[in-house]
Amino acid sequence: MKHEPTDERKVLVQGAIALVMSLVTGGLGFLLLFMLRDLVVALLMHSDISRWAWQAIDNFALIIFVIFWLSGVLVAQHYYTQGLRKGVAGRRFLLVTGVLFVLFFIVAALPGFLGMGDFAGSIWALIAVTGVIGLGLIYLGRRPSVRRQDRS
Repeated sequence: MKHEPTDERKVLVQGAIALVMSLVTGGLGFLLLFMLRDLVVALLMHSDISRWAWQAIDNFALIIFVIFWLSGVLVAQHYYTQGLRKGVAGRRFLLVTGVLFVLFFIVAALPGFLGMGDFAGSIWALIAVTGVIGLGLIYLGRRPSVRRQDRS
């Protein structure tokens, strides 16, 4: 007798894999959330907005970023679950992770582009590597699968 997994076990394993993927995405998104908050603080320090309004703007921006982060994690969980059912979860994970890395690049490079930071060459190299990794992951996630090419 050969032991084959039941549908219930398969659904449980797929749910666990989707949970791990969404935890990784959520962790990266959480780091991005604090990078965005630092960007808002840096923009406030270089703006003409009254110092008395800084804390309110910072708190409101943090609440908005947390709402977007939580929404993103929930959407990613559903996206990964559907991807596991269709057999494309790995590509979807690469795509979402690549988008997060590109957002890291944008958030990290923006102060330098606006002249608000004193970046050394090594920092620019790390920022550029982040962007290249993100674009590479997006490329791998968007690349057609080998099975689809064989059918053609």
